[in-house]
Amino acid sequence: MAAIPTDIEIEPAPERSRFNEIIVIALVAAALLLGLCLASYHPNDPSWNAAGEASARNWIGTIGANVAAALFQSIGLASYLIPFLILAAAWRRFRTKRINAPMYFLLGLTIVVLSAAALLTVANIQPFFDASFNAGGLIGVLIARALVSGLNTIGAAILLAAFAATGVLLATNFSFANAGHSLG
Repeated sequence: MAAIPTDIEIEPAPERSRFNEIIVIALVAAALLLGLCLASYHPNDPSWNAAGEASARNWIGTIGANVAAALFQSIGLASYLIPFLILAAAWRRFRTKRINAPMYFLLGLTIVVLSAAALLTVANIQPFFDASFNAGGLIGVLIARALVSGLNTIGAAILLAAFAATGVLLATNFSFANAGHSLG
C-alpha cells in the first residue's frame, strides 16, 4: 500500500523572487495602511456616511476615514482581521509558497471574516469607541438574524463557529487532526 506524503516541499522560485518581493512590499504597505486607518478611526471624521469635522483625524487622512467607516459599517469589528490576513498572505508570498488553490484560499478567508462578523453580532458585543455601528456590521447583522431566526442564538453560534473552522481549513494548511496529535 502506498503511503500518503505528509510533508509539503517548498521550492523557491528564484526567477520570480524579484516579483515576489514587489508583491510582498505592496501587501505589507496595504496591511499597514489599513491597520492604521482602522486603529485611528474616529466617528466624527468626515466620510461617505457622516458629515463631521472639517478635517479628518484619521492617520491616513480622508481616504483612511472613508475606508474605516465603510469597513466598520459593513463587517464591524471583524475589519481588524483583514490587516492580519493581508500580512499572512505577504509572509506566505515572501517565503515563495505557492497558493495551490487560490479560489479556496480566498473563499476560506471570506468565510472566516463573515463568520467572525456574524459571531460578533450573535455575541451582542457593543463597540466601545462608536455606538453608531453594530460589532458585526451590516453583513454580520444580516447573517446573524437569518441564522438566529431558524436556529436561535446557541444554534447560530455553533453553526458560525463551524463555518469559521471550515474557513480556516480552506485558507491555511492547518489541520485539526495534526493539532490533536501534537497535543497528546
